[in-house]
Amino acid sequence: MKTAREWAAELANESIRPGIEIIATQTGEPTLRVDGVLLHSRYRPREEALRLIESAALDPAKPVIVIGAGCGYHIETLLQQKFSVVVIEPNITVAKYAVDSGLLADNPPIHLGDLTSLATDPQFVDIVQRGAQILVHPPTERLHPQYVEAVRNAISRAAIGH
Repeated sequence: MKTAREWAAELANESIRPGIEIIATQTGEPTLRVDGVLLHSRYRPREEALRLIESAALDPAKPVIVIGAGCGYHIETLLQQKFSVVVIEPNITVAKYAVDSGLLADNPPIHLGDLTSLATDPQFVDIVQRGAQILVHPPTERLHPQYVEAVRNAISRAAIGH
């Protein structure tokens, strides 16, 4: 797992891949459309992020594993509320966009792509064993349901020490 700043350096030359477009929202902030799926509201993405977090009823005393970076609005909201956050994102372009759009300031740990080593990553295992909660970004789950399920399985394996 690397920090947002480490990913920013590594992904600096990554270009937007086909099937991904940047769209301005009503507030002037961007959102992404990935394979036809909007990652955030076209109207008020920050309000949408706040509603997602409020509906999850997360315990601020426990870390949060966020599956799906989107543009980072929900992650920034969690960090502003002083949650300890780890981000897991399947799409390299989405991760680059989230990191470049605002995640550098708080520099959360991010796991990108392949999940093979996730369940044995010491930082990930520590977070899981501290009672981590899961927050799934709904558009990410629509785009990558098998990936989200694989992350849940990695969390289960890490929780029992396998």
